[in-house]
Formats: sequence, C-alpha cells, structure tokens
Amino acid sequence: MSRLICIFMVVAVACGGGTKSSEDVRAAEPVPQPAEPAVSPVNGMGGEDAFARGLARMATDRRAALESFRAAARQNPRLAAAHYNVAVLLGAEGDREGAKRAYQAALDADAAYGPAVAGLASLRDLEGDTSGAIQLLRNHVADHPESAIARAQLAQLLARNNELDAARDNAIAALRIDERSAEAMLALGMAFRRQHKSELAQLALEQALAVDARLGEAYNELGLLHAAEGDKAKAVAAFEKAAAASPRVAAVHNNLAALRNEVGAFDGAVDAVNKAISLDPKQARYQLNLGNALRGQQKYAEAEVAYRKSLELGDSPEALYNLGVLYLDNEIAGKDAVTRYRESIAFLEDYLKRTKPSAEESREVAEYVLTANKAIEAEQRRLEREKKREQKAQEAK
Repeated sequence: MSRLICIFMVVAVACGGGTKSSEDVRAAEPVPQPAEPAVSPVNGMGGEDAFARGLARMATDRRAALESFRAAARQNPRLAAAHYNVAVLLGAEGDREGAKRAYQAALDADAAYGPAVAGLASLRDLEGDTSGAIQLLRNHVADHPESAIARAQLAQLLARNNELDAARDNAIAALRIDERSAEAMLALGMAFRRQHKSELAQLALEQALAVDARLGEAYNELGLLHAAEGDKAKAVAAFEKAAAASPRVAAVHNNLAALRNEVGAFDGAVDAVNKAISLDPKQARYQLNLGNALRGQQKYAEAEVAYRKSLELGDSPEALYNLGVLYLDNEIAGKDAVTRYRESIAFLEDYLKRTKPSAEESREVAEYVLTANKAIEAEQRRLEREKKREQKAQEAK
C-alpha cells in the first residue's frame, strides 16, 4: 500500500493504513478561538442597563446584543467592557477593522484593560503580524505587569513562535497573578509540548480544562500531543472535543479530519474537513486532507479534484505526491494504463523538484517511479500480445 501525505496543523502524522508521516510537512498554527464577551461593566459609571441587555441577548440575537453594547459605550465612553464586547461580536462577524477600532476604544477607555489588548494582539496574529502582536503585548505587560490576561496571551504567542523559555516564564508569571487562569495553564502546556515534555504538557492542559472545559485550544493541544505519541484513539477523542468546543475554528476540524483519516474513519473525516473548508475555503491543506479522505472512500475522481484544488490554492507539493500515488495505485476514469503510469511518474518527479526530500523519501519515490516504469513495460507487452492475437484472428478468417 503506497503512503499518502496528510497534514495536521503544527504536527504531521501518518495517513492511511500501513503508512508513515513526512517530517517535512508543517502547517500554520491553529488560530485562537474567538474571545468570549465580558460579563461585567466593571466601572459602574453608567451604561449598565444597556450592557445587561446586551448580555441577555447574546444567546438569541447577537445583532441586537451588538447594538445594546454599542448603546452602553455611547452612554458611557469609559466603559471598556462595552467597547470590548462590540469588538468581540464584530470579530465573530469577520469585521476585523471594526473589531480593531473597538478594541482600541476599550484601551482608550482603560489602558490597563487586559482583554482588549489580548484581542487586538490576536487580530494582528491572524493577519500574519505575529511579531507585532508579541511586541504589543510585551509593551502592555511592561506598563501593566499585573495583567494576567495579557501575560497569558503573550505566553501563547511566544509558544507558537517557538520562544519556549519566554513562553513558560510568562505563563508562570500569569499564574502567580491568577492561579486559576486557564489561558495561562494552556500556554504552559503549549510550551511544554513543544519542548517534548509530554507529561508536564498533559498535566498543564488537563488543569486548564478543569478550570474551563470550553477551552477548545487545550483539547486541540492534547490531540496534537496524543497524535505525536501515537495514541490515535485519544487523539481522535481530543480533537472531537476541540471541534465541539470551538466549532468556528477551522483548524480543529482539519485536525480531526486528519486523525480520522489516520484510523480509517473516512466518512467522518470527510464531514470534518468539509466543516473546515466551509469556515476557511482558501486553505490548500484542507483540500489535501479532503482528497485523502475521499481516496479512502475509493472515490478516486473526487479525490483527484480535491488534490488539484489543493495545488490551485497554494504551494502544496504534497498534493503532487498524493496524485502520483493515486495514479499509481488506482484506475482513473478516461485514462488508459500507460498514460496513467506516465502521469504518475510526472507527478512524483515534480514533487521531488519542489521539495527537499530526505534520502529515505528519495529512495521511496524512486521505487514508485521504478514500479510505474515496470508497469508501463508490462502493459505495453500485454497490448502487443493482444494486437498479435487480433492479427492472427483476422488472418484465420
């Protein structure tokens, strides 16, 4: 059975029965889950009634809740929590610019308001300005050293940026300020996992979830931890909880799909990766995992479409590899065997040109190419024998 390459966010593990992972495959970190609204107006200087109406409407009518929080902010421009909740709701709608303005208004109202700087930093990180997000939080922590929220957010970003000692130190500092900070425990778990301190990572992540069972990122981190350790059942269970806790975060659905591919649960993998694609349709890696799941369902034509879509969306040499394997192992509608094997070779050779394969992987691809060439020769001999039989049959008439 030829292997397929499948992608997790952060780590890559094997895909398909009897397959292995590619250590060269890496993908972007999962984005933080959307912030939760503040539940207290804090300063008691007006706007409390409108703020309370906003909270009451959150579960049933988020647009009405948004207008209530805006009203609270107009009534009391110093009510940082109202500006913050406006930002959270605008961010959930995809209005990042509006969310930025509202987060900044919260900080203008109260420069020490940690949730607002954490939210603003998250937006910068989402836009690819991770260094700017880190610097924003470092400046805030320097001015407001008792902000556990900002320190925890800084620790998480530092962990994602592989500044692991600094991440650990900031997480511990946040816990000294607020020993029940689930976000700080999450950050500590993130740092320990990346330092390959599995037991400490698991302990920190489980403590985070004991404080806040809705913390989807902690489940996602546990899933990545279990996947790296080869415990597929625990990884699937953790990713399922991550997807339930963070239904609007595409990355966790993708990770769940990749693990379901790993264990052969292809129907569930298709469902999960389609959710990821619906949330973030421009990610090449999601189409790659969709192709793997469809291939597992033996829907080869649909798998090919997904792999080609992955190539269209971005630099996805893994899709070339998987197309090469697909063409080598399976009949493709509308293509004779010789054409199929030749195209398989072309995909695999293009994959090698666009990557820096290890010596082992180069040997593996070379074996596939050799197999394809032998198959071409065998098919050509078969066609020649068939042609001769037909000629003899014609002569006999």
